Amino acid sequence: MIYTVIGIQRILLICAVFTFLFFTDREKSKQEITPQVNSIRSEFDNIDSLRNSVKKNGFTSYDLNAYGIFLLSADYNAAAEKSFLKDLQESAEKNYLLALILKRQSNYNEMYSLLERSLSLKPQFYSFYDELVNSALITNKISDLKKYHGKIPGKYGYYLNSLLNSTDGKFEAAENEIKKAIENYPDEFELLYKQAEILRNLGNYEKALESINKLLIKTKQEIPVNSALILKASLYYLSDELNESKKILLEVIGNQKKLQDKLLFAKAFVNLGIIEDDEGNFETARKYFNKALKISDEINNPEIKALAYSELGVSYSYTGELIDAKNSYKKSIEYFESLNNKVRLSYLYSNLGRIYQNYYSFTEAFDAFKNGEKLAGENRSAKIQNLIGLADISMNLSNYAQALEYYNKANKLSTGIKTISTKTEIDYGLGSLNYNLNRPSNALNYFYKVEKEYSKQED
Repeated sequence: MIYTVIGIQRILLICAVFTFLFFTDREKSKQEITPQVNSIRSEFDNIDSLRNSVKKNGFTSYDLNAYGIFLLSADYNAAAEKSFLKDLQESAEKNYLLALILKRQSNYNEMYSLLERSLSLKPQFYSFYDELVNSALITNKISDLKKYHGKIPGKYGYYLNSLLNSTDGKFEAAENEIKKAIENYPDEFELLYKQAEILRNLGNYEKALESINKLLIKTKQEIPVNSALILKASLYYLSDELNESKKILLEVIGNQKKLQDKLLFAKAFVNLGIIEDDEGNFETARKYFNKALKISDEINNPEIKALAYSELGVSYSYTGELIDAKNSYKKSIEYFESLNNKVRLSYLYSNLGRIYQNYYSFTEAFDAFKNGEKLAGENRSAKIQNLIGLADISMNLSNYAQALEYYNKANKLSTGIKTISTKTEIDYGLGSLNYNLNRPSNALNYFYKVEKEYSKQED
């Protein structure tokens, strides 16, 4: 009997919640778009100057960005910062920054309450809505927040509607809302960024790259450039272009040394670790993951910690250290469950299912894949990985009819995802299934497809 290849799915990190404010054909050649960016001064060494600017002029978009980075990345006295902010005139900007302090303290219930009350102030910046939905998701208040769906006018309403649809895994509906906003505001960074992020979840990497390249041409500020570059690097990775992805991430790390933004620094470390892992440089990869874990402790960021543990799990699975891999996955699941991040959990259950499969614990593996498939929503890549897992386990249990059903579902979903690895994994599974069904001719056809795809990859 032929069994399918045991594959582990990576979770390449993107900026899932864009925290900072900006009011503002996939390339046929390999010429890279390198935007000329203006230099941004470091506010970490001159926070008093930033406070004075805010007291004198109110919140400019630049000052709000800089203050946000400070509150999420620097060491400071939270009580002193709260005292300063509370003395300022009431505004959505002020409450947003207070919410970031609460986020740093993992006080998500109070964070959500503050942001939800602040909707009456009609916030005019996108990052407010990112943090509002993020805090609602973590505190299981999404159903409460949905009362605002369709109630807020203009581009911020479309943006909020899109975020709410994404939390339910309804990425096609989310993209439709963003399209409505882009029709009237085609040059705004956050809208193009969110569109690229949604398209990535739908598996349309080429269109996502188009959105990223468009916004990189338009923006001249370093913070959004670095966020966009991390997303662009993830898209290149998912399109099996590791060298392009690595080059971009090294550029981001060079920029972050100047900006001192620990959060983005940590994200870049995780992504670089993933690439080093895939290139077989396991020790180097694990150093990057541990650097990200250290930063996550420094800035109390559970998302970074969850991702770093997840990728450590993948790394250990590559070298056959399955107990360490399982333990890392379980730690990651614990953090992502606290964040209520369904898509990330979907990938993790897929990976955990593969570990159980290696132990021949088929019931536990099937349950893990079933959980992952349910949590995937409309994220095609995550759903496909779990469907393949369900098919593999069904075949291992000689339930060939069920295996064929799951493979066909995965194959149908893979049509819009142009990655070699996904298609070959499905074709290999179908080849194995046909062999076990005593259909050698059909099996050979699928195996020839696999060989052909790998030959293309080598070329």
